Amino acid sequence: MPDLSPQKDNGVGTRLRRAVTPPPANDSAGLPQWRERMFFFTLGPGLLLGLLAYLMALPVLAKNSHYLVIVLDSVMLALTMAVFFLRRFALAIRATMLLVMVYGIGLAIMITIGPLSSGPFWLFSLPILAALYLGLLPALLGLGLNLATLLALTWCCQANHVVWAEALAAYQDQWLIIVSNFLFLNAATALPVAVLVGGLETSLARQRSVAQELAKERALLHQEVVNRRQSEEALRDSEQRYRDLFDSITDLIYTQDLQGRFTSANQATAAIFGYAPSELIGREGSQFMLPEHREAFETEYLPTLRHQGSMSGLGQYLDVHGHKHYIEYRSTLVRPEKGEPYISGSGRDVTDRVLARQRLKQLEAQLLQSQKMEAMGTLAGGIAHDFNNVLASMLGFTELVLTDLPSESPWRHDLEQVLKAGERAKGMVRQILSFSRHSETGRSPVAVQPVVAETLELLRASLPATITVDSHLDAPREMVLADPSQIHQVVMNLATNAFQAMGSKGGVLSLVLEPTELEPEQAAAFAELEPGPYLRLTVSDTGQGMDPKTMRRIFEPFFTTKDKSEGSGMGLAMVHNIVKNHGGEVTVHSRPGQGSVFEVYLPLLTDAPESTPEGREQQAQTGGGERVLLVDDEEPVGKMGRGMLESLGYRVSLRLSGREALAELRRAPQDYDLVITDLTMPQITGDELARDLYGIAPELPVVIATGYGGHLPQEDLPPNVRLILSKPFTRREMAQAVRRALETTASGSRREG
Repeated sequence: MPDLSPQKDNGVGTRLRRAVTPPPANDSAGLPQWRERMFFFTLGPGLLLGLLAYLMALPVLAKNSHYLVIVLDSVMLALTMAVFFLRRFALAIRATMLLVMVYGIGLAIMITIGPLSSGPFWLFSLPILAALYLGLLPALLGLGLNLATLLALTWCCQANHVVWAEALAAYQDQWLIIVSNFLFLNAATALPVAVLVGGLETSLARQRSVAQELAKERALLHQEVVNRRQSEEALRDSEQRYRDLFDSITDLIYTQDLQGRFTSANQATAAIFGYAPSELIGREGSQFMLPEHREAFETEYLPTLRHQGSMSGLGQYLDVHGHKHYIEYRSTLVRPEKGEPYISGSGRDVTDRVLARQRLKQLEAQLLQSQKMEAMGTLAGGIAHDFNNVLASMLGFTELVLTDLPSESPWRHDLEQVLKAGERAKGMVRQILSFSRHSETGRSPVAVQPVVAETLELLRASLPATITVDSHLDAPREMVLADPSQIHQVVMNLATNAFQAMGSKGGVLSLVLEPTELEPEQAAAFAELEPGPYLRLTVSDTGQGMDPKTMRRIFEPFFTTKDKSEGSGMGLAMVHNIVKNHGGEVTVHSRPGQGSVFEVYLPLLTDAPESTPEGREQQAQTGGGERVLLVDDEEPVGKMGRGMLESLGYRVSLRLSGREALAELRRAPQDYDLVITDLTMPQITGDELARDLYGIAPELPVVIATGYGGHLPQEDLPPNVRLILSKPFTRREMAQAVRRALETTASGSRREG
């Protein structure tokens, strides 16, 4: 018979699950367990219906102030739930409590309402439930209790001690017949149930006896089968057949003695380590482990097998050629009836799977870093936009004051210093925007020297004081066809690799930029370079250097000699990829302890466009009374722009929102020769305003001013946008932008200011 003793609770969830789960029903279940099941399936639905009725009646009772009834119902429901859930108590105790509550409910209903209620049904169920839960004697006691209760109620009715006596006075003769029939039917129902349950108990006892006999026979039969299998295994112990099966398995199969020496190994095991099976016999498993793991073989692997009987895990092993393999193994201690114990094991080469997981983790880390950099770029763009508006007001008003200030004024020098400081701040913001921008802007002729110098300025703030930067940038006018942001990336990655190689000891970081001419014999040293003019960037350090084996792999993605927390192994790989995509080449020279030298070759542009003469660029172009509508939601910036345009000879109308400007243009677009609008504005942005204006007056030119660095997808803008003006702008830049916009026809090309 199954053990029905209370189990130790392992938690609230376990106890709750055990409470709402019926006892199992199986062939070996005894009568107590079946009574438990009957108790569960009779009380469970009744408890659920009682709880539902209680919740439905609770508002009505509270409304009619029947608080005593609420208390009694709550106590009765709580007791019923306790009887149902507290299985740690014996069934007899819980069943007795339930029978007492059933009798109490029926008696209370009979006394308060009368026999024409549900009370007789409660009394009727008492001996039946007693027969199911407890047996024949409790059922007889229940019948006797019902007889005594009905006799007592009959006496109370005749003596008018109950409120419903008068209602039953006319049915006294029928009442006796009802009582007699009730008791007869109650006995006719309860006693057969008790007899049936008793017969089931006898039948179950016989069944258990038969089951025990069958179990004994089955044990004897099992022992015979085991003996026969042992005999068959002895017959199959043929060396040739064993070896054929042994070597046909692609997984590793091996045996070892208790000192860890191989006593047998299949062909797959020997092939992993680069030996023949016969050469592997007698060698210790620790011989193929990494040096730092060999001690664990003696202190963990063998002792665990001796004491626990088995061990499994993932280990790193080296073959005869020094190649690393990841092997997933499981070893078991075998204790034969005859002979010494030995270790039997199996394994599988999972090197590809482990490396794939490592690569996946590296890619996930790289993706996370990319997302972080993208977020930083977005943040930098937002900050730069707001800061550029501040700088625009500061620089613009300062220029306006200087324009009207006499040359002998004592404040002119101070205001010029303010203007210079603003120009430096403007350059810093542009550096941050250029460095953080990840979008491809395409390649164009680029003077590399300013890009390198700008990157160095960014690096100086992050370099430790122990590192000295020595730069020689001797290519002021040489240009290459490149993406400036990618040139930034090349210089940044090479310089970062250099100062990381020097570490906390410090040293000298040297950058040299110079034009060079590759002769045919020099170009032959490179795989893909042709003879001709090149721009050479040399980045060298005085760090720890590299051995030839490391240098062969430094441009591989994810290869790094640093800890995982210090690098992802993508820096030099990105440099190599960028330089190759620009038609160039990158080389490295290094020796351990003597630092490293990286050289980047980029093809020079021999027909690069010449820069505009300085005097012409500095010349501010004035207007001739043209009408300009200026739109900017920042009032200080708008007033500054209006003053700047008016000082240049233009007639200016200022609007502080895109809606106001659009309403004005719809009313009279012919009143204006040019519209200058900020890009980022609430309600209607600058590009939306230009798009709406193109439907009203397509010939009216538009200039969009933005603090996001002047990089907008030109294909997304309407044709009436002549150019983009970057904030903060100077008076000269404003003058040139307005003049170019007015001189460009609607079909002309757009240019970026």
